Parts: sequence; structure tokens; C-alpha cells
Amino acid sequence: MKKNIVLLIVIFMISCKQTTSNNDEIKVSKEIYESILKIELTQSDDLSKDKFLYAQMDEYMRSILNGNLDIVADYSYPDIQVWIDEKYPNMVNNREDFKKVFLEPMKKINELTKDKETKVEYEVGDITKRLHSVEGDTMVYLIVSSIIIKHKFEEIKNGDENVAVSFDGGKKWKLMIKDEEMTREILRYKFSDESINKLLN
Repeated sequence: MKKNIVLLIVIFMISCKQTTSNNDEIKVSKEIYESILKIELTQSDDLSKDKFLYAQMDEYMRSILNGNLDIVADYSYPDIQVWIDEKYPNMVNNREDFKKVFLEPMKKINELTKDKETKVEYEVGDITKRLHSVEGDTMVYLIVSSIIIKHKFEEIKNGDENVAVSFDGGKKWKLMIKDEEMTREILRYKFSDESINKLLN
């Protein structure tokens, strides 16, 4: 409610500006307007939605190993597409193009599994951070996942943290690999810098 009231005030201020307002004034007003729309997150100890994330992360990792591009694309955080469009125009024009982004790593996994003495497995690890919006409907978590390659008596384990985002109170999650620079740029479309710092620092 407080955010809505402030938003209305800003819209009113913008509408009351004289038509002679210069570009700098318009730019400042736009920045204020956009900053109000950014979602604020706080630390949370609520574990009640963990089971949903664990189950969906498990399906996501299993789909990567099985080469199921549709499910992997479905679980991918939507603003990845927005970021790609800005950084690499015309690279991804439709869903099929987006699915191809995941194709190369899947091919490498498939090549490894052709060797009968090599096994490729996955592991879903701990949730290392939980952030919620004040309203509780938006959640951003960090969760660990690993790809494990076993060949004869050798084992190589490669782990990553993943950013998991839910906008429906933790029922459905969208995912992306945590990368300091890329993650910050992608999350900035919807979340405040302060919230992103809480997640990444």
C-alpha cells in the first residue's frame, strides 16, 4: 500500500510538470519512477517452501542430463531472454533459439556418457540464502547444484550456486546460474541494488 501511494505521488508530480521540462528533468523523473517499482528483499528464515524448490531443482538438473531442452527452457528465469536481447541483439529471436543456448553443454554431457566406463550424475545441494519481499509473494534463493563425472576410480565434482526466483510465494521457481556480473545485470530489471547486494554478498 505504501509503495502504491508513493508511486501515485510520483506520477502526479510528473504529470504536473510543464511541457517545457528539459530532458534531464524527464530522465530523473523516470529514474525515480523505475526505482519505486523495484522489488525490495529482506533476509528470511522461512523453510516452508524449500521442498518445492528442491523438487523443481531436481527436475531441472535431471532434464539437463537427459537433454530435455523444453523443460530446461521452462525453468529458466525469463529475464535472461531480456538480457540476451540487450547484449546480443538478434541472437535469440524465438523459443527455439533460446533452447539452443543450452544445447552445447548438453552435447558435451552426452559425449561423456557414450563411454561405458563413464557415469555422469547430478546432486542438488543446500539452499545457502533466502530472501523474501515484504509481502512474501516474491522469493529469491541461492541453491547449490553439482555435476559429478565418474570414470573408473576417478571422480570429478563441479558445483555451482543457482539463483532461484519465485513470484507466487514459492510454488513455482525459475532458475539461472549465479554469475556475479551477469546475475546482477539480469536481476536489476526487477530488484533493487540493495536487494541484489544482500543476495550476492
